[in-house]
Amino acid sequence: MLFRILIILFTCIPLFAFPKRDARGNYSENFLHLQGKANIRIADHYYSLGDDIFIEFSIHNYGNEPIRIFPTMAEYGTYQFVIKDENDRTLPLRDSLHMQKKQQGLTHYSYQQHNTYFKGEQYSIIPSRNSEKTLDRVQERRNRSSNLSGDPTKEVIIHPGESFSRRINLSDLYEFEANKKYFVTGYFYPNFSENKTALLKTNNQAYFSVFHPQKKKTPSQFSHSPSMGVAGISPEEVIFLFLGAEIKQNWQDYFKFLHFPEYIMAYTRYAEQYSRSDSYNKLAIVEDFKEYLTRNNHGKLKYYKILSSKRKSDNISEVTVYIERRLGRIKQKFEYHYTLKKINQTPPGFWKITNLVVKVKR
Repeated sequence: MLFRILIILFTCIPLFAFPKRDARGNYSENFLHLQGKANIRIADHYYSLGDDIFIEFSIHNYGNEPIRIFPTMAEYGTYQFVIKDENDRTLPLRDSLHMQKKQQGLTHYSYQQHNTYFKGEQYSIIPSRNSEKTLDRVQERRNRSSNLSGDPTKEVIIHPGESFSRRINLSDLYEFEANKKYFVTGYFYPNFSENKTALLKTNNQAYFSVFHPQKKKTPSQFSHSPSMGVAGISPEEVIFLFLGAEIKQNWQDYFKFLHFPEYIMAYTRYAEQYSRSDSYNKLAIVEDFKEYLTRNNHGKLKYYKILSSKRKSDNISEVTVYIERRLGRIKQKFEYHYTLKKINQTPPGFWKITNLVVKVKR
């Protein structure tokens, strides 16, 4: 008898070894983090004050399993952004009443405390919180068949090798000022209506500048000649000294090359917490982030070589570096893409690292 009970128990163990399914019986959020990547793209880098600034938010499936996502059609929910200006000030969302005035003539629907507008499309109405009859929004949506042209929440299946993109007008969400440069980082929530903790940060950061109408789409002129770095330290020198400080474990010199308000946004585990904290708590988060950087979790740096350097504007540069690290006896090869920004605008200027994208070399 005991032998039969043991056989039944061992047979049932594999049933509990799979990731937790959602209400629809799939592992979307697990697969998304394993094989999905998010990217944003802006067609132009120069806009006139008052122009519509459209950004393309894409999710690509690089894995072998289909991914199911459930994006809301609200302008701010599934697709969220952290936008900072050149002074490292985070832009707040527009007031919802201001959005109503700007989008006159569009059909209005109430959906989960968002005032959502859809131009040229028809969507079913979900009663608001002020309705006499209270509905369970999650259960109501789960029990209703999906309709890509009729529901406020779509169900999208992204097969291996395919992408899903959404075009969003940032001018409807944020108030921009003239003669300023802005940096955009995106965050994608695969099932925002039911799980606001699972998210995917974009692999890249977009940027653009806004000018007065008479300066519309007029790029700043600068020279690509080597003399640009004569007045101060060049971006290549910053990366060389930065990685040299890591090899020597000279963390005091290592940290002085980092612009933490932007660099910390390249690490998903800190980005959301930092962006939503007040100034007092941000200091504590940065200190914890510094300790994390000194742990050598990704292996000890053994060799590096600067491959290329590209000047994107007067105040932004990109440097590509070949990196070799050793974790125990395992040798790992990477390609690091650093983004540097001239924080001090007055000559001679000083470059600091604001973003990092890592690629594994085979």
